[in-house]
Amino acid sequence: MEVSLGGAARVALGGLDPAAVASPEIARAVGEMQAAGIVPVGGARVGLSDEVDLGLVVAGPLLRADLRWRVDLGCGDVCVSAWTGLGAVGGMIATEAGSSGGRLGAELPVLLGVDAQSLVQLWIGARLAVEHAWGRVAGLAGTGALPGQMGGLRAAGVLGVGLGFRDLHVLFELTAGYERWEGAVGASAFVFEGPALTPAFALRYRL
Repeated sequence: MEVSLGGAARVALGGLDPAAVASPEIARAVGEMQAAGIVPVGGARVGLSDEVDLGLVVAGPLLRADLRWRVDLGCGDVCVSAWTGLGAVGGMIATEAGSSGGRLGAELPVLLGVDAQSLVQLWIGARLAVEHAWGRVAGLAGTGALPGQMGGLRAAGVLGVGLGFRDLHVLFELTAGYERWEGAVGASAFVFEGPALTPAFALRYRL
């Protein structure tokens, strides 16, 4: 079993940044439904067998769970393995302004990992994801709470490195991808698409 604690930040670029292409009210509503920004991240992972493990991660207001399968491709001084699996994400949306709602999604990762005697770990791969968010957006200018909903698709590449000794490692990961979101707040429809970066770090301890 292993536990980790760190943080992550999602940075929307270009046409994916609502503040650059929409009114301030719609941009704020979209940001609330996406739960964007810098968030603390904590998680745990437990092995179910030599090839399968289950992970749980809390990232801000969201809970992520994934089941992963590993295939060993060779192991000497350096071990190489391939990973795939299926993940799910869900959570509640609640803000000080009174907005509320929920968020659900699914993710498919495919990763290749390299472990050099637990001193250096590298992983590279891709993630495909689909998400849907809904709720009531409060505090918009001249209105009460309005219904809002949006759906998104994401395709991203992942690059990570872990450095440490024995059971303690510092992890760094960068996810770079392209996203498309469609939805509406009240009668105002929107479409955003563009690149996004998600840098993350964590301190991991294997029990």
